[in-house]
Amino acid sequence: MPRVHTHGSDIFLSFEYMKRIPAAYMILAGIRTGKITEKTVIIESSSGTLAIGLAEVCKLLGLECHIVTDPAINGTPEFFCHLLGAVIHKLDVPDEKGNFQQRRLKEVDRLRNDIRDHFYTNQYDNLDNRISYCQVAAHILQQIDGPIDFLVSPVGSGGSSSGLLDSLRLIFPNIFGVAIDTQGSVLFGDENYERKLRGLGNSLIPHNLNSSAFQRVYWVTQDDAILGCQRLYTEHNIFAGLSSGAAFKAHEHLRQEHAHSTIMSVMPDTGYRYLETIDKEQLISSAVPLKIKSPINLNRNNPAFTYMEL
Repeated sequence: MPRVHTHGSDIFLSFEYMKRIPAAYMILAGIRTGKITEKTVIIESSSGTLAIGLAEVCKLLGLECHIVTDPAINGTPEFFCHLLGAVIHKLDVPDEKGNFQQRRLKEVDRLRNDIRDHFYTNQYDNLDNRISYCQVAAHILQQIDGPIDFLVSPVGSGGSSSGLLDSLRLIFPNIFGVAIDTQGSVLFGDENYERKLRGLGNSLIPHNLNSSAFQRVYWVTQDDAILGCQRLYTEHNIFAGLSSGAAFKAHEHLRQEHAHSTIMSVMPDTGYRYLETIDKEQLISSAVPLKIKSPINLNRNNPAFTYMEL
């Protein structure tokens, strides 16, 4: 469960590895329904912390785990997965758009054809991913007083962002949903091209994403996410990863607009895995003002959203 950091009307949910929660929930649900036995092989496509979460759960339960991934897993996540005994299938060549998502899913299909007794956790379309965040909402409600006006969530598979927002709306029906995406992600209508900022965004539309639940979408660049990480650490003593830095970027922008509202932001993982890829001088340099751009028209077709690019 996350640590709940409250600084006045700013609330930050910081996780070590948020996706441990759906990893455990999806596998335990598979066991309860009889889809997973002691001989079943677990298969998933992931280049981040879901891979670690599944490897941890499978190690505890004595299950074989296969992770289809790409070079984004290099470093800490890959080391942990190997240490926990997971089998890594790493693809090295992206598609013509510069992304790996579709090729990873084709490799998943190949494994599913080759391994008869398997369970594909399918983070994108498995509703148990989304449902698992009900327990996170319950944990939050035990630690806060009063309503939440805004929930800021990085979006990837849609499980955490949609699941947490839907759960909190049962208690706070007027909560304003804010999605964090990045350029090159198709989740909210952008074109599919190479994404510089990893850990959020997607090159496919997952069934777990309830896009209509969000009233605003921010697209954040990798450089601004890095600066967001720096400010989150120096100002709030929270050392978090790039998707968290992107969320904090939007959090600050919302705070300028809504001085007295309660804003809660999700920080999905710690920053340690990113030390291997982020330039150290850029990370620890003196504070650089975050640039805020005005709302721009990105040819989005859904009038329900307010689109911002930071």
